[in-house]
Amino acid sequence: MKKKVNIKIFLIVGVVLIWGYIAFKAISLLKNPLPLKTSNRNTISDASPVKSPDTFNLLLNYEDPFLKSTTSTYRKFTKNTSNKRPRKAAPFKSQKVNISWPQIVYKGIITNNNSDKVTIMLTINKRNHILYRGSEVEYIKVLQITKDSVKLNYKNDIKYYRRDHIK
Repeated sequence: MKKKVNIKIFLIVGVVLIWGYIAFKAISLLKNPLPLKTSNRNTISDASPVKSPDTFNLLLNYEDPFLKSTTSTYRKFTKNTSNKRPRKAAPFKSQKVNISWPQIVYKGIITNNNSDKVTIMLTINKRNHILYRGSEVEYIKVLQITKDSVKLNYKNDIKYYRRDHIK
């Protein structure tokens, strides 16, 4: 018990001494502030600053995180002085690619009498989904909803599905 009292007294005395030292330094600075050093140099306006040209080239050929494509925006533009006519590109013939659609079953339509919102039930690859016009799930977007059919878009291919019709 006596050791604990001795430690407490020692700590209190130590704290009082440290704060006393800090207070003494603060009061001595308030009474006698430190003198400012002055230099014999001329004023700043007499000195002429050295300006160097700030030029640089940017090479922006890093990958775009949103488009996932690499494009270089550093281009050299020159005037075309040749008399050659530009070649016409060959006409592009689009090839119809057969896209394998997932298994889709149009189960039905749900209408809300209080609002004009129309909801449909689709089964895509044996999983049920509740969708509305404009919604997208598993790359399938609902374009149009009627009472007996639904218009769907899958990888830019459009198909109509009738109720309970498997394709």
